[in-house]
Amino acid sequence: MVWDNTTILIDPTGSQIQYAAYGSPDIVVLTRAHPDHLSVRTMIGMLRRNTVVLAPQAVINELPLMISNNVI
Repeated sequence: MVWDNTTILIDPTGSQIQYAAYGSPDIVVLTRAHPDHLSVRTMIGMLRRNTVVLAPQAVINELPLMISNNVI
């Protein structure tokens, strides 16, 4: 979703190609640590240094350090 020039992805999974039209997200919302809601493989490479990741603690525990540094 793009809103007010901000790209927001919710539970990105699958191929990064399907998200290419949106560019790098500004915000990623992860709702749960289940494969159909959380794909670290999909997220690696699409996040910028300043991309904000919003997630509950159970999801944060599943994230590698390279992604969890972006979590608030």
